[in-house]
Amino acid sequence: MRYHHYLRTAEKIIGEYGYETPLPFFLRNYYRANRRMGSTDRRTAGSLVYGYFRTKALLEHLPVDEHLKASWFLCHEESTPLLAALQPEWDQHATLPSADKLALLEGVYGLLDPLRLLPFRDHLSEGIDAGPYSLSMLKQPRLFIRLRPEKAGEIKERLEAEGLSFAQPEPFCLSLDNSSRADQLLEAFKGYFEIQDYSSQLTGRCFHPAAGESWWDACAGSGGKALLLQALEPDVKLYLSDNRASILRNLKERLKAAGITDYRLQETDLISEKPSWEKESFDGIILDAPCSGSGTWGRSPEMRAAFKEEHIKEFRSLQERLVKNVLPYLKPGSPLVYITCSVFREENEQLVEAVCQAGELEVEEQALLKGYEYSADTMFVARMLKR
Repeated sequence: MRYHHYLRTAEKIIGEYGYETPLPFFLRNYYRANRRMGSTDRRTAGSLVYGYFRTKALLEHLPVDEHLKASWFLCHEESTPLLAALQPEWDQHATLPSADKLALLEGVYGLLDPLRLLPFRDHLSEGIDAGPYSLSMLKQPRLFIRLRPEKAGEIKERLEAEGLSFAQPEPFCLSLDNSSRADQLLEAFKGYFEIQDYSSQLTGRCFHPAAGESWWDACAGSGGKALLLQALEPDVKLYLSDNRASILRNLKERLKAAGITDYRLQETDLISEKPSWEKESFDGIILDAPCSGSGTWGRSPEMRAAFKEEHIKEFRSLQERLVKNVLPYLKPGSPLVYITCSVFREENEQLVEAVCQAGELEVEEQALLKGYEYSADTMFVARMLKR
């Protein structure tokens, strides 16, 4: 039966995966090496593998084939041919809420505490509800896009014509299910929008840029925050840096696609090097700091499985050093916008408290963006003013 074959394929992939690379890259390479797998084979095997890592902490005591079936049941919200064939008594309950599904499985496997889905919960930021957040780990967050205002109507009309449902949490933000149909349609509209998680978009509420100001995105990465900044104020002067040459090459392409040509870019390791910018030259600095990524584990459950508790302390130390190293380039009275995609207080409110106690910064506003409440990533943002 092909469904048993899917289980065997997923088990093989899991056995070969060693956490050295993100799971999407590993799967892509695996599929390239196994070209006989069709699109349905790839999609089903990939979903089984992701389900395994989503539920690893909860079900790892089970044989792998049992784990895969149980995780499929927990992670899918509709009846599916795979579960109907392999476990029909579960498939008829596929639409139940996650908590009810867990209760059903407890009748088979014994106690299944959903809090086990969330490691290191003693470190959670204040305000995170561990119960709902744990259950959110069972589902992939939705796909969010930030629309260019002049293109918003056209994209929405096309989505409706194709029968693709979407929500609109903000005037220029759409939320869609993750699907190959959505991917294909959006591919045809490149340049009309930016893919950006909703919580990431909400961090822009702490930017408050003004025309003519100079802003530095110090850990620019793929450029999502810089593009958001420019969308909020087109006349801002952009300065961007990162310590990875490959990332900066991709960033250049993304800026070009967005029609942004007036910017300065620099490859700099802000821990060991000083940027070439002049001291006190910026009206604002965005520090989207390297972090545990724990707020994005719903999208990358393999990272949660590989994470060690001692990494929290290591990231906190790195973040403090980065704040200290960028401050000399900020004008007095101007904002440092500190951002993480972490749920751990050491990286969030405790970091802010510590750097402000050092005397150079004071908090103007901060927010924990609880993405698990709206099927997005969970993030933290603080706007601090330099004294």
